[in-house]
Amino acid sequence: MAQEERIKYLIEVYRNNSISKDEYEEFVAYLQDPVYNDLILFLMDDGTAPEINISERTESKTVDFNRFVRSRTGRKHFKRAMPWIMATAAVLAVLMIARIYPELRAMKEQRLVTMTTPMGEKRNITLPDGSSVFLNAGSKLVYPREFKKEQREVRLEGEAFFEVVHRPEHPFVVLAGNVRTEVLGTSFNIRSYKGDAQERISVATGKVMVSSNELKKDRQVVLLPNEQAIYQSGHMDKKKVNISRALAWKNGILVFEQTPLDQAAIMLERWYGVRIVIKNKALNKCTVTGEFYKKASLKQILENFRYVLDVDYEYVSANVVEIDGNPCH
Repeated sequence: MAQEERIKYLIEVYRNNSISKDEYEEFVAYLQDPVYNDLILFLMDDGTAPEINISERTESKTVDFNRFVRSRTGRKHFKRAMPWIMATAAVLAVLMIARIYPELRAMKEQRLVTMTTPMGEKRNITLPDGSSVFLNAGSKLVYPREFKKEQREVRLEGEAFFEVVHRPEHPFVVLAGNVRTEVLGTSFNIRSYKGDAQERISVATGKVMVSSNELKKDRQVVLLPNEQAIYQSGHMDKKKVNISRALAWKNGILVFEQTPLDQAAIMLERWYGVRIVIKNKALNKCTVTGEFYKKASLKQILENFRYVLDVDYEYVSANVVEIDGNPCH
């Protein structure tokens, strides 16, 4: 804490143009030490650091000015030249920060791990705290190599099942789409694919709090086992859920429950890594219900759709399927 306050002070006196020669040298030493990269970046992000706007023209003038000082300043005249030297030192400090700041940001970003699953694949991930994540197809998880002491935070796009290590003093937070899910130690599923109309959070064990930046704080939803929160178009609803069906995908079971055909097609695309085109858009209102185990082929499911919905399908290429037919009644 003492060093943080010291660095904050050095940035402040630099910003106010009141930094001394010794303080400037100390400030530069901190900037050059990788140990303090995260702290300096935090202070800069906090708005403490000065604004930086440097052009090539400014930089070239700085170089010329340095040459001017060196040519006209000796040991005897150091005190007399001190204001000029301090002016140059301040400009150099600005230039150094301007160069180091993007590098510090890049280093911070490099400490984030991004795990993705292509269509048709799933994967298990172990987080730095020992928590486990099972990532569904077509999903992305971003998390730090090391969690902060205050809380454990990850970002999800797609669907994943989390089993979180219980640490009451370090909440676990998942940011996904428009919703924020916070837990202490529990297991739950989040479905938040880009483009989907709904985002769903289902709890298997423990207790979960779900909120959204688009909702007021009093609209937070607390979920217990076998409960689900559904967020859509600025509204959050809570309902009971059959958790085994919500987590069926983990066990290789594809579940349709009165699912509109266009949504079923998207699920099949993620499951099998293909593209499905519904030629007659009126078919989107048709719904399908059923369970298909992992050994079921795409052709078997399409045959089921053909029989139940009275539609036709055709492989126009190895990875593209077209579905056509008359609207459902």
